[in-house]
Amino acid sequence: MVDFRRVFLSLLLSLLATPAFAGTGCENLPEDWFGRWETHVVQRDCATGLVTQDTVIPDRLCSSDCFNASGNGSMCTTTLQGASVVIECETKYENWPGCQSVLSYEYVYDLVDGSFSGGGTAWLVNSDGCPSDLVDICTNVELTATRLQDATACQVATAPTTWGLVKGSYR
Repeated sequence: MVDFRRVFLSLLLSLLATPAFAGTGCENLPEDWFGRWETHVVQRDCATGLVTQDTVIPDRLCSSDCFNASGNGSMCTTTLQGASVVIECETKYENWPGCQSVLSYEYVYDLVDGSFSGGGTAWLVNSDGCPSDLVDICTNVELTATRLQDATACQVATAPTTWGLVKGSYR
């Protein structure tokens, strides 16, 4: 039988584990972090060590991006420390009346030799009002992000004829 909560958790953690999160209220990121990245995320069950998710996520990190995953019910704290970033989040949601879950995680990423690496642990804990077969879940997350392109990936290219075509459509 498929454990849909584990699938949901894996998908959610994959999205949250990527280095860039669009949003506002961000700290200024070092410019040498900007560019196009490929992020490899491996998730393992804390108890067994078995891989529950192994995925590669393309991403861009530009001056308009940040490491702030707050929003959609998540409360996050982000701390930049030199070449490291620490993200701590907690998301509360209600499965149904009387049964609530809390997803908590802490990730630490370090930029070393042009690549981010790190990870952390995520816990999905259910309230006492949930059925006993709805078990708590612990997942270890490992991340490696390799830069594919420098900050030029953040520049938006404009074809030299674009404005001429736009103006021509109004003549």
